[in-house]
Amino acid sequence: MGDPWIRVEPLSLFVRTADVLADAPSVRVGCGVANRSPRACRVGVRWAILDDQGRVLVARDRSETDVAPGGRAEIETSFHVRGIRLWSPDSPVLYRVRCEVVEGNRVWHAIEERFGFRSAEFRPEEGFHLNGERLQLRGVNRHESIPVSGTPCLATSTARTPSS
Repeated sequence: MGDPWIRVEPLSLFVRTADVLADAPSVRVGCGVANRSPRACRVGVRWAILDDQGRVLVARDRSETDVAPGGRAEIETSFHVRGIRLWSPDSPVLYRVRCEVVEGNRVWHAIEERFGFRSAEFRPEEGFHLNGERLQLRGVNRHESIPVSGTPCLATSTARTPSS
């Protein structure tokens, strides 16, 4: 496909999930489409949510938008997706969103991004909850390092701290 004149701008594709514990969680997707050509164009964006096996769960064509030469357009849409599996440390299920920028029948640019459905929150007095269930976090909150090398503290050096 080379370097397309009409394309999704780098780092502009986003995916936001909501209500992931509901029967049909929502997914909001969007991107910036740049027209680097010397002519105005009328483009559309085709969206698809794919499961971890590459099967299309839901797809949508967006109505077309005019983009001036050297201009850009923000394009967003949302979906409700049924039958998803939640991401967790024990089962890190990832989905993909596919975004295709089209003009007429020509696909100018296509890009995909991986994402997972998960709910994360800290509750006072209860701690961290992932997907509605308490999850015990383990780690260290010591940010010491050896000044010359910048080496982080090792697990063996944090296992026991000498008392003062």
